[in-house]
Amino acid sequence: MSVVCVCSAQGLTVLHLAASEGHLDCMRLLVERYDFDVNQPSIPAGWRPLHLCCGLTDHLRASDCVNYLLSAGADTALSVVCLSVCLSVRLSVCL
Repeated sequence: MSVVCVCSAQGLTVLHLAASEGHLDCMRLLVERYDFDVNQPSIPAGWRPLHLCCGLTDHLRASDCVNYLLSAGADTALSVVCLSVCLSVRLSVCL
């Protein structure tokens, strides 16, 4: 079942908001049950959910969210900066 994408005043979908807060269970529900696009850009800034979860201060939570979005098909080629941040988040959890 696909859901119509409703955006906030900042152009963020509920998937963007879940990613920005690190709500992994919510992200899974939105992607797996309601077919939200993990590569949907915000309007007009172009932020993707992957960008937003990379900014979480809880690195373990960020790592879980990044790993999930990557496994769900998030496109890291969309932003070299995002990829470098995501990799540093993933590596910091291992250190």
